[in-house]
Order: sequence, then C-alpha cells, then structure tokens
Amino acid sequence: MPNPARISATIDVLLEAAAGPARVGDLMVGGVSRGRLRSALASGQLMALRRGVVIPRVRWSQASADERSRWAAEAALLAFPGSFASHATAAWLQGLPDYRLGGGDIDGVPMTHITRIGSARTEGWLRVHGCDTPPHHVCDIRGISSTDLVRTSIELAADRSLATAVVFLDAGFRRAALNEHGERSLRDAVLQVGVRSALGRRWDAGIGPYARHRWVTRVRAALALADPAAESVLESLSRVAIHDWGIPAPRCGVPLVGDNNATYWVDMYWDEFRLIGEADGDIKYSDAAALLSEKRRQEALEARGFRFVRWGWREVVPDSEVLARRIRHAMATPPPRRREWS
Repeated sequence: MPNPARISATIDVLLEAAAGPARVGDLMVGGVSRGRLRSALASGQLMALRRGVVIPRVRWSQASADERSRWAAEAALLAFPGSFASHATAAWLQGLPDYRLGGGDIDGVPMTHITRIGSARTEGWLRVHGCDTPPHHVCDIRGISSTDLVRTSIELAADRSLATAVVFLDAGFRRAALNEHGERSLRDAVLQVGVRSALGRRWDAGIGPYARHRWVTRVRAALALADPAAESVLESLSRVAIHDWGIPAPRCGVPLVGDNNATYWVDMYWDEFRLIGEADGDIKYSDAAALLSEKRRQEALEARGFRFVRWGWREVVPDSEVLARRIRHAMATPPPRRREWS
C-alpha cells in the first residue's frame, strides 16, 4: 500500500529539483527511485506529460495558461531530443497572432507543435512535424529552441488562405522590426523604404528552400502584400479584401496632422482621395474615454479636410462586399475643399 508520507516527500523533492517538467532518468540520477516515482504517479500526485517526462500535479494545476504552454513545449523537447518548437507553438513563443491556428487543450495539455528530422505524427496533444530545417532558422526564444520568425511565419502561411498568410507575414515583419528598432521607434521604422526592403529580402530568402512546394506561389503572393505597418489581424485581412476587390491599395500606419496641430496615426490612407480607413476591432474603443478620444481625433482630422470610412469584423469576414461598397462610395464622393492653416 502506498505510503502517503513517502509520496509527499517525493513530490517535495521534485518541486525542488525542477521548475517545470523533468526526465525520469534525471530524477533517478538525483536519487529518486523508480518505485517512489511509480507510487507518486499511481496516487495521481505526479503527472506524466510524456513517457519518461513528469511534473508534480499541484504545480500543473496552479499554473497559468502561459506556464502550461511553456511546460508542454519543454516536455515535448525532453521527450524528443534534438527537436525544436515550430508552427503554432513557435508563433506563441514569438508573440504572433493565434488567428485560425486551432490548438486548444487535449487531455488538459495545450496542443504543442515541434519539428525534427524524421516522420510526422500526432500523439494526443503533441504534433511532431518531420522536416530538415536549416540550422540558421533555429534559435533560442525564451529559453526554448524554436524556429525563427522567418521560418515560423512561412510555415504558418504555407497551408492557409492568401488572407491568413498575409496575417502571419505582416505580423512576422512587424515583430522583426520591433526586435530590431524597439517599441518607441517602431512606427517610424516600418515606414522607411530601407527597413521594408530589408524585411522583404529576408523573407524571400526564407522561401528559397521551399521552391518546389506547390504552396510557394501563394506564399510569394502574400509576401508581395505584406506590410509591417499593419498593426492588427483585421487590418491585414482588410488589405487583402481591398486587393481582391480591385480597389487601389492604401498606405498603412500613416501620420496625419489635425487642426489642433497634433499628429495622429491612422490605420490606412488613400492620398488621392484624402481618405482615411479605420479598421475598428471589437475592443478598440471599449470604454467611454477611448470613444471620446477617438471622436475628438476624428473631428480634428476632418477639420483639415480628411474624410473617414470605418469598418469592423462583420464587414470583412466572411464577406467583404460591404467593405468594398463603403470604400468605393467614399472614393466617388468629391472631397471637401481643403482648408489652409498657418
């Protein structure tokens, strides 16, 4: 019969031995016997994430969603030495959007993706991708071996629609610019021709090894549309819809000056029409203060002769006809006479 005190002592040892999951072999080297580990597993106080990889259940039950995602990735890499996080798991590590990535929990563990040389397979919450990834596309992110931004965004774009591919390439571009230029300089940096050209070349080189894959044409089309100035998933999807409807492409992330001499950054801008496009997500103006601030911002810009067209998710997904109609109507309406200000 299992000894509760002995099991409790075993869990205490494990809690001190590792902050997250640990290999059974490493614990045994540290002096914990196989019998004690079996008793802890049988009691339910020890949880097996993968065969040979365990974690105290109390630690798992008290963990945040972020901690569980990290520990699931660590457990997968411990179970498959030489592998690295990829696809949706790499996207999570790098702060890319989770738009249409699927995922969720299976048996209480977050769906996790890793890549290694060999055959692909899915085992419960773990998806193993078999691919010979160039070493220069593997890096350390938050202490976990993972595909880099270029490889991750390309792999996510590969088996998805053009619109979703643009979402991930936009986000990859922007995250790379953020890593290189910092938050304070980001908005200015992503408008610079040199920065944008460098990002394009970097991603184009990343597509090179995939040249013979059938999805490359779609990913290259997404690359041609990618823009690091896009700040949200809705902006990315909107720009693809605008392209599909044959509407002139706007500039993204444009600074404009209002009648109060304040500079405001707008989502999209068509210079020829003095038309501002705003993609209003569900939480963009979620409180009264934000709504009032936006009202004053719009008034300041309209007083300078700029016009607005707004839309949200319902006008873009799944059918963007309303979006196209609104933009075309605004473009067909003569702009007001521009006021001159000193």
